[in-house]
Amino acid sequence: MATTKSAKGWERPYIRAEIEVKFGGTLSDFAKAKGLNRLTLYSSFTQRTPTCNRVVAEFLGVSVHSLWPHWYHPNGDVIAGVNSKSTRNQMKRTKAAAA
Repeated sequence: MATTKSAKGWERPYIRAEIEVKFGGTLSDFAKAKGLNRLTLYSSFTQRTPTCNRVVAEFLGVSVHSLWPHWYHPNGDVIAGVNSKSTRNQMKRTKAAAA
């Protein structure tokens, strides 16, 4: 399998495939085994969900920053204001005001 890891992080299909191969089951099975809601796990690939993101990173043996550098600092701390509800609301207000 060709890797799709980059400075922008891993691509979602690659993360999913790595989990399924290493775990030996589906993402739903993985979520259940880790005590996570499967929908929350699925959404953690497209929006920052620290609990799920950390479980995935630990399982794959990499840092959350290497998977999602746009959400996490190299030390693993969350980048403030990125993908947060307050940021999304501010963006909506800005777009509405510009219209």
